[in-house]
Amino acid sequence: MDRTFILAGDGFALAILRHKFQSPRATVEKIEGQFYLRMTSEFWTGDDDTDLVAAEDELRQMNGIAKMLHPRFRSVRIAGISVKNPVTGKMNSVIRGGRGICEIAIGVFAKPAQLYSNTDSIVLQDTTTDAEEIRQLCDEHEHLTRAVQIYGALPHEWRELSMVVDAIKEHHGGGKELEKKDYYPPKLKDFTGTANSFRAIKLGARHGWTEQKGGGVKEPTITLNEAKGLIRKLMEDTIASLKKKTKD
Repeated sequence: MDRTFILAGDGFALAILRHKFQSPRATVEKIEGQFYLRMTSEFWTGDDDTDLVAAEDELRQMNGIAKMLHPRFRSVRIAGISVKNPVTGKMNSVIRGGRGICEIAIGVFAKPAQLYSNTDSIVLQDTTTDAEEIRQLCDEHEHLTRAVQIYGALPHEWRELSMVVDAIKEHHGGGKELEKKDYYPPKLKDFTGTANSFRAIKLGARHGWTEQKGGGVKEPTITLNEAKGLIRKLMEDTIASLKKKTKD
């Protein structure tokens, strides 16, 4: 038996996920004007909290992959758990919020704001192949999975991007091993020095010290926008390298 979760987010982002992820394992689908994440039975325990954690991990990975393929993509979130009413055939959803939960029957009583959008007119030209290939690689490489999930779940600021770099370095067996790759970006040292330095970027820094430790610098040697592009390219190159190994 599959498990279904109602999604909330930008209409274009929801349409991208629906287009990109249509595998038996986990798929995004549109039912009665709402978007849902449907998880296959292998992830289902019957315990709402446990299933929700598994679904959120899966969605973080989807968000991360979508952000790599579409830089303007905005992350989608899970709003609640849904089941089909055997009597009415409608989807009943338990909406979870910071102040409690409420149960609604989608299509019967109300459609909560921000849970749906008219996206039928959105047409994407590419295929699901890239997204599913990346997800398969994540299944085979745990550190890559962590990098993609962080990339999809957290804001792209200095500290959070540093976490992505940590995971990518661990995937390669450490920073020294990453430096041996032909796709290693020399500007990554500028990123690390700037991200580590409180003097350079103040409260955005990864560390709070003001002495030049860990490669910290007095002034930024790379902008945040440059850093975003750098990290995205590093992830793309890492994935391309894994794809090549798989084909070879």
